[in-house]
Amino acid sequence: MNRLDGISGELGPYVDRHEAEAIDRVADRLITERGTLSPRRRIALRKHLASLAASGSITPDAATVADAPAVPEVGGPRRLGLAVAGTVVPGLLLLAVAAVGLAGAGPLAF
Repeated sequence: MNRLDGISGELGPYVDRHEAEAIDRVADRLITERGTLSPRRRIALRKHLASLAASGSITPDAATVADAPAVPEVGGPRRLGLAVAGTVVPGLLLLAVAAVGLAGAGPLAF
């Protein structure tokens, strides 16, 4: 891969030739060593998606995807509502303190 064909070609004049070659080597390695699902894992995924489609959890179109990429399972917070409330409530309290300060009273009065 020459400099214009590789990933480093997008970096233009910002990198020198040695850095560009190193970037291209890393890009080539990432492309060639990209992970794929084993046949056993694809079969297990297909069965799992089919069972979800049968239960109505997902649409049947999603269950026909045989070669889904390997994606690590990521779960959301256990108590999402509590996490949202824990962020929103203090924010609203800070806004209220600022509003009181702008009104001429409270700890932030002008």
